[in-house]
Amino acid sequence: MAVYSKYKVNLPGPYHIKKGIPCQDAYCIRESADGAIIAAVADGLGSEAHSDIGAKIASNFVVGYCIQHYKIGMTDGEIVALLKRAYSKAYTQVEKKAIKDGNEPDQYDCTLCTAIYDGKNLYYGQAGDSGLIVGSNDGRYYKITEQQRDEDGNVYPLCFGEEYWEFGRVNGNVVSVMLMTDGVWEQACPPILRLEQQQINVGFVEMFMNHYGMSDQEVRKLEREACSYMRKFPKERLDDDKTIVVIINSEAKPVRREDSYYAIPNWDLLAEEREKRLWNQDALNVDIESENVTDAEQNENVLRIPVDLSAAGKAIQTLVDKVDDLLVPRTKVWVEDTKKKMPKTIHIDIRV
Repeated sequence: MAVYSKYKVNLPGPYHIKKGIPCQDAYCIRESADGAIIAAVADGLGSEAHSDIGAKIASNFVVGYCIQHYKIGMTDGEIVALLKRAYSKAYTQVEKKAIKDGNEPDQYDCTLCTAIYDGKNLYYGQAGDSGLIVGSNDGRYYKITEQQRDEDGNVYPLCFGEEYWEFGRVNGNVVSVMLMTDGVWEQACPPILRLEQQQINVGFVEMFMNHYGMSDQEVRKLEREACSYMRKFPKERLDDDKTIVVIINSEAKPVRREDSYYAIPNWDLLAEEREKRLWNQDALNVDIESENVTDAEQNENVLRIPVDLSAAGKAIQTLVDKVDDLLVPRTKVWVEDTKKKMPKTIHIDIRV
């Protein structure tokens, strides 16, 4: 069985602190008897009165159900079917709580992102706009999920049902996993990178994911540093609740890639190109009926040598401040083909 390092960050956002609102994010991490880690993050919708309760119920139930029924040796189809059942039953539990409390179920709306990880293979479920990134033995990072939102930026929460849920398997040697709610996701995959080949802010995710061979004491210290870093994160960039779950195969030794993979993006050039795209699109809209701009295809991303979170903070803070100056108002990802007869199953290949 694999040996894991695992830790979490779960903090209320500045806005909720100011308004006296409880953190509406929730998480759950458990290890099965067969040596797999099952984890979930959930984000209660800010507009709903009891969404924090819904998020706790959904994340705890989906992990508990998978722990109870997951067995080593299950086929890919059996594991995906398990996740689908877990999602359906998790929402049923949320509905039961609403009925018991005499409230409408939509007051408990939340997102739900789940991972089953055995130290190499990863299966996942997605409902909403939380997200999942993995590190591979090939030394790259991969964006596994997309935010499920409509063209106006409205999220598709768990209550939208199986027509909107997505499930999948990552084909390859996964060595680290990072689940996060939407506010953190938009720092890991900032909108300004959405049309670029490399869509992940590697310096940001690497601080959390690239820590192998650590003792339990070192992991607890890392967790404290991660919480401190996110607590001090600029509210101008992240005013929402902040939840992260990181799982690392402690025995893994991922490839060290060449330095060019880790170069800081040219934020000035990215902002200039984005302005040109917006300008050109406005010009086209005046004269002709233009076609929709399509998203760039997802591309593989990169891993660096281990990073000390506290030492890296100043450099990353400088990077974040630079992005603050350059980003135009955020755009939401348009999720295509959301109407499905059955939950979508995706197999994603990563190189080993």
